[in-house]
Amino acid sequence: MNSSRKARQIVAYLGGRGSFSEEASERFVPECELMPLADFEAVAMAVCQGSADLAVLPVHNNIAGPIDAVLVLLAHPELRTIREEDFEVRLHLLAARGTEIGSIREVASHKAALLQCAPFIAEQKFSVIQVPSTAEAARQVSEEADPSRAAIASEGAASVYDLAIIARDVQGTSASITRFAIVERRDVFA
Repeated sequence: MNSSRKARQIVAYLGGRGSFSEEASERFVPECELMPLADFEAVAMAVCQGSADLAVLPVHNNIAGPIDAVLVLLAHPELRTIREEDFEVRLHLLAARGTEIGSIREVASHKAALLQCAPFIAEQKFSVIQVPSTAEAARQVSEEADPSRAAIASEGAASVYDLAIIARDVQGTSASITRFAIVERRDVFA
């Protein structure tokens, strides 16, 4: 092995496999080692404490607006944003295979995704359940296999968690763009 090769950067992000933050991390920091975490605070702290080199955090969506919890974390004196990138978000209604849309009563997702899909959710008269990430919503729906529950998440999450896409592009507009910040420790100079 060539010791002069640069080590892969560890990138912390919200969610698990199939999350938009995972997709954004892979796109904006190619060939990275991924570190999925359960909440935004854990992602920021991983960088502050040095267990991750970078964090990829959503800061704003053109439909849902700013992600306030992230903006508060980015004010931490040990963090600095090195760049921001836009990422197109396409949200889909996912459910266990064989589920019909008429049997769905409640939908789970991240708060920002639920806001983006509010017109669709209201039209369908779904009750909503907020969970920490879109990927977590998909994981729960897959695990429960309850035809009255669905998730709003990515096509990647449907594949990872073996869910059917019941309705495509359920966000309130055809162009849902999330801006992600790529963040490092302030004492790191690249």
